[in-house]
Amino acid sequence: MLAAPEEHNQLEQPANDDIHERQAQKRPPQDRLPTVPRHQESRVRGTAAGRRPTFCTPRVATAELFKSLADPARVRIVNLLATAGEPVCACNLNDPVGLSQPTVSHHLKKLVDAGLLEREQRGKWAYFSLKRDAVKKLAAVADLKGVCC
Repeated sequence: MLAAPEEHNQLEQPANDDIHERQAQKRPPQDRLPTVPRHQESRVRGTAAGRRPTFCTPRVATAELFKSLADPARVRIVNLLATAGEPVCACNLNDPVGLSQPTVSHHLKKLVDAGLLEREQRGKWAYFSLKRDAVKKLAAVADLKGVCC
């Protein structure tokens, strides 16, 4: 048998104030969240798409370096630049890497953003070289001789 409309309205429902209080208890306090001035949001990683900003620590920076080398094409580019004695034009990397120019440019940008490469503009051509301090950091972290086994 169906309940009369009057009886249905008398069922106990939580007040809106109770719901908001419970939700507020689940959220972290606003004073603990890192804040970034609006004009600096683009300089801090992680602020796009509503994500909280991540601030750069040595561990995060090292992880970003390794993350940028997760693609085999990027490892190949770094290898080519490491064996070259001078900065290399981006146009000279297409054939050795075996990828199209837009794809090579994408990988070069990712490596520059990760701090592994330096970009030098010469007229309309972009020349790339390895950053020595980033290479030293990678070598120090990757040197695991005698650590285990």
